[in-house]
Amino acid sequence: MSTTLDKTLADSRVKFDEEIKKTDELLAKQNKDGLSEDEFKELEGHLATAETLKGQIEKVTPLRDFALSQNTIDETKGYEHPADNTVEVKDVRSLVVETLFSKRKRALSSKEYKQAFWSGLRGILTGQQTLTPDGQKALNEGTGTAGGFIVPSDFFAGIISNPPVDLVMFPRSRRFGCTGDSLKIPVLNQGTNWQGGIVINWTPEGVSKTETAPAFTQITIDIFNAAGWLALTKQLIQDAAFDIEAYVSQLLREGIAAEIEQTFFTGTGIGQPLGFLTTPGTTCTVYTPRAVLLQISWADIIHMVETLPRQDWGGAIWIVSPTAWGHIMGWTDTANRPIMSPDPQGGFAETLRGKPILVSDNCAALGTVGDIALVNPNFYGYAVREEIEIIASNVAYDAMFKNLTYVRAEMRIGAKPLKPMAFVVLDSAVAAE
Repeated sequence: MSTTLDKTLADSRVKFDEEIKKTDELLAKQNKDGLSEDEFKELEGHLATAETLKGQIEKVTPLRDFALSQNTIDETKGYEHPADNTVEVKDVRSLVVETLFSKRKRALSSKEYKQAFWSGLRGILTGQQTLTPDGQKALNEGTGTAGGFIVPSDFFAGIISNPPVDLVMFPRSRRFGCTGDSLKIPVLNQGTNWQGGIVINWTPEGVSKTETAPAFTQITIDIFNAAGWLALTKQLIQDAAFDIEAYVSQLLREGIAAEIEQTFFTGTGIGQPLGFLTTPGTTCTVYTPRAVLLQISWADIIHMVETLPRQDWGGAIWIVSPTAWGHIMGWTDTANRPIMSPDPQGGFAETLRGKPILVSDNCAALGTVGDIALVNPNFYGYAVREEIEIIASNVAYDAMFKNLTYVRAEMRIGAKPLKPMAFVVLDSAVAAE
């Protein structure tokens, strides 16, 4: 009897090992390429068969052990038990856990995590039975280095970030093409009158008419170079969950646009464009004093409107800093009613004296010079020698020995105010009594 039990036990073990081997093959494919629905069903079938065989082994083993204890085996028949017959039969789930993780004892990572999760999702690891130490470690939810493979942690293939900065001056200013390192623009000198100094006289009969002529001047816009670059390793490009090269290229493009926008406000004109907020020695920007220290009042708005030439009023816009805009939204009339939002349900007004209000971080903080400006962007000009260009390059030496790819963004551009008095900026100083 015991010989028959041994044979049954040995056959069950062989079949059990075959099912586990087929399971391992499918799991290996899942880890590498993934499984189709039919293959998942096949995997479940092998596991179910292994479960059945495990039950048979568990039933036969006690009977065989009892037979051995009663010395009922006929040793003269020469049948030898398989070498592993004396090994304790383990739960099929524990065996699969060992198969999966005995050679993968490493920190939690996205790839292994997902592979183990899908395996567990298909019923390989239910956690319902006693696990081996390695299996228990793999199923630990808390610490990455301790496992956690069955607790799913999905990964979003992208980056969460704020949208690009709002461009106020850049898209509204006047654009010129340029093929050299500077651009010269003739300008009518309107310092005397809006006709460039043309004088019309009333001439009596018989009296010689007085000659007149317009006066011209010239503005030179110098071209400067705005650039940025970074290096990406080959491994990062290959292993990133999304197109990292395209992503950083877009960041560089947005960075150049944001830097150019800032210089349109505060550029020094030395190695970079000249901004309308910083135009010392020119008449392009007019600084008006404020009525109340550290505040923006309705009187300031009226004064700025009066200062901007009527001819420039058509394309004018207000530009304010976030703190200045918050201050303006808090304006109230003599009855303490909100001026910028008469209807609390209707939101805040988006115009001031009929002109759009745009908020820019490039304006100064409330109470300092440039916290609010009334400008006509059509009279701020920029010349483009070269558009924003994105170049990805594998320099021979670095590509060969360092596995580096360089991504560079560059734009050649110059800019400055074009005419007098087209920019009215509120000063920090208070008007003299």
